[in-house]
Amino acid sequence: MDSRQLRYFVAVAEHGGVTKAAKVLRVAQPTLTQGLRALERDLGVELFHRVGRGMVLSAAGEALLGPAMQVGGGLAALMDKARSIARLDDGWLNLVTSPGLGVDPLSGIIGTFRARYPKVCVNVLDPGTTSITELLRTAACEIAMTFLPAAATGMVSVPLGARRLRLVLPPESPIGSRMPVRLAELARLPLVVGPRGNPIRDLLEVSCAPGSPLNIAVETESEEHARDLVLAGVGAALLPQSLAEQAGLRGALVRRTDPVVEQRIGLVHRSGPLSPAAGAFLDMSREFAAAQNL
Repeated sequence: MDSRQLRYFVAVAEHGGVTKAAKVLRVAQPTLTQGLRALERDLGVELFHRVGRGMVLSAAGEALLGPAMQVGGGLAALMDKARSIARLDDGWLNLVTSPGLGVDPLSGIIGTFRARYPKVCVNVLDPGTTSITELLRTAACEIAMTFLPAAATGMVSVPLGARRLRLVLPPESPIGSRMPVRLAELARLPLVVGPRGNPIRDLLEVSCAPGSPLNIAVETESEEHARDLVLAGVGAALLPQSLAEQAGLRGALVRRTDPVVEQRIGLVHRSGPLSPAAGAFLDMSREFAAAQNL
């Protein structure tokens, strides 16, 4: 039994014969007749009494008609849902982001995406202790925004550009008057950094104090929290340009560094076809990155 056979059965029951049902369904009469006969063989009962040129439901046919119409309605609803998802008039997108990228630039990309496709729900997952690669491999999410390179077997990386970092200092910092500030000078400052393994923390350890420990005042995973700690005078931090500018408006000193510090970012997904929502998000991300000159 398949959906096509059930559709033939319901049409013949509704129109009282093969000729009209075939015309409505736009199929050849022999095709419809063969499908109906196959359904009766599968079920082991006759669904119709053949009366002259007409067809009258048998007792078995009467019993099957209601359930068959329910199945047909469900299949029609399923097809409508699939078409809506393909048109991006419905559906959802599961994505995951590395810590530190959820605000800048992911929030801007999601805002632009939702403005264009308001009926598509975006579900942003917190990776927690699970690796982003594992979340992609197990299909817990379809796209990841992360730092590059992020090479992994079976994965495709889509570069979006580089995220520029700025040094943010408390208002009374002793090196606040210099522009730009050499990274080596940061080794003697109290710093607000992420925990070990955080990309900016790793960058600072390599660039500022190779072979010697950083002067860490506070460790925090949240870049927004780091911004507020700098404003409170706790220490200096390297922050994305958007957060640095916010801190500058509230009195912090924002300085360029020598050398300039950037983080390459992009999207990663499994190789193979993407869902309509994921494909549109990928295109939107490229447009956003080009417009923002990432």
